[in-house]
Amino acid sequence: MSKFDNRIYLTICEVSMECFKKSKFINYINYCYDMGLSLKTNTVNKSQTRNLEEIIEMLDIIYSMDAATTGKYLFDYFTSDNVREFEKCVILTQTAFPD
Repeated sequence: MSKFDNRIYLTICEVSMECFKKSKFINYINYCYDMGLSLKTNTVNKSQTRNLEEIIEMLDIIYSMDAATTGKYLFDYFTSDNVREFEKCVILTQTAFPD
């Protein structure tokens, strides 16, 4: 993974963690697992669609990628085993630099 890829994944993590806080899930890992499973099986529900739209909007504002590239990054993020590592980075950053 390149530094650019990591920045995109950190952005996805940061926005999706905000979406997770409004969800029914107990922890962020379960939220990501469910999102990944839904993306793999093409069974994304309405709340997941809203979350994905929110993430896509932020990615478009920051990186201006085409839809196919954005979709690939989202799929790769939510189906990867690296979610926990990105979560740690975002939590540490938010702790060190609160709003």
